[in-house]
Amino acid sequence: MPPIPVHPSVYAVALKQLHEGASLMAIHARNRELFRTNGYPRQPPQEQLHNSQFRWIMKPYNTRAIYRQYNRMIGVDTTKKPQINIDDWLDPCSPHYNAPSQKLFHYSPRAALNEQFEACITTKEMKEMAWKHAYQPQIMVDGTFSICDSKLLLFIVMAVDEKKKGVPLAFLLFSAPSGNKQTSSGYDTAILTKLLQQWRSDVETFKSKPFDVLVLLQIWT
Repeated sequence: MPPIPVHPSVYAVALKQLHEGASLMAIHARNRELFRTNGYPRQPPQEQLHNSQFRWIMKPYNTRAIYRQYNRMIGVDTTKKPQINIDDWLDPCSPHYNAPSQKLFHYSPRAALNEQFEACITTKEMKEMAWKHAYQPQIMVDGTFSICDSKLLLFIVMAVDEKKKGVPLAFLLFSAPSGNKQTSSGYDTAILTKLLQQWRSDVETFKSKPFDVLVLLQIWT
């Protein structure tokens, strides 16, 4: 017997949840709840379900179909390699450019073997926190390794607020150099200095005045 397809309204609800940031567990829980209460449009009564040409309960293997539809919905071409999609979004010259300048303050693609992928992100709120908690006191740079299987490194610029809590100020994402066998050793003073200077310049532009830091601490996780 051919498989019974999931009703489009089931996928519509799941895609809306996914867009809002819901977990797969929450998506499946909502699916069971709506099925039990006949909450889907055009869902037949329980006693007539055996005559329906659609299925109303999602199976674990439907996850792939959800993500495939979601990727199409947000404009991700899954037939392209990930790095091509990323360059389309982050390159200001690309017709598919989708990186607001107030969040992405630095981007450099890895177009040659001796280059590194670099993408640095901050927000208006982070810049405000930088001026509030990091101007002249100290900042911390938290190095986080093995965030994915593509040899990428993430460094988080942080400050300490009045409650002694860490406040993220920027995310510095970059790739390990070509031929590097251990991702955690894929950074040096030069790359960190370059990206921190880019961040400092962006913060200074935000307030149109010099941004000074007295102490820089580096930690690893």
